[in-house]
Amino acid sequence: WSHDSHMISGHPACNLLFKCGYSNIPLTEIQIVRETLWMLLGAEGGCVYIHNKENEEIGIAPNVALSHTTPGSLHKALDMFSKLGSQLKTIRVLIEKSISSADVNQISQSSANFLKQFIMNVNKQLQVIERSLVDKNRFVSLLILMNELRSLENEVACVYSVVKSWDNQCILDVLWNHMDFYDMMHNSTYI
Repeated sequence: WSHDSHMISGHPACNLLFKCGYSNIPLTEIQIVRETLWMLLGAEGGCVYIHNKENEEIGIAPNVALSHTTPGSLHKALDMFSKLGSQLKTIRVLIEKSISSADVNQISQSSANFLKQFIMNVNKQLQVIERSLVDKNRFVSLLILMNELRSLENEVACVYSVVKSWDNQCILDVLWNHMDFYDMMHNSTYI
């Protein structure tokens, strides 16, 4: 998809071409769901989310609206997704830094490998949802997407809290201080 325009096909209400840069962007819910999934998968650009390259934060573009949703409800959902996207972006940046660093020790390599496997699992879950939209197997609203991503949101938040602590502490200290993270991940397929 282009950074300047999208063409979403499928449901008749979704056959709408829209361009970034208009003061008001008419979107359908399915377009926002798809762009949200793309953003969570690491894509940049689009009309709904703004990517700040300096601090890895993802914000919400102004004037995004849905005719059947109140602005408060829409922004509550988009806030959740932008926070999740920002956390995933931070994790992805750390993986890139770890891989490209010349002086990487075994603990850093192991940690980066864990994070890479974690991100691959996250991407797989998101791609399953995206595939069901493309194949028109089911309808996914913003509310359905929020509910489906609740457990993923918790997992990402745990990993993110550890990643944010790496800058200032030894990895073993970080893991010790985040026992909830260890308990949650102990039975996972990542370790």
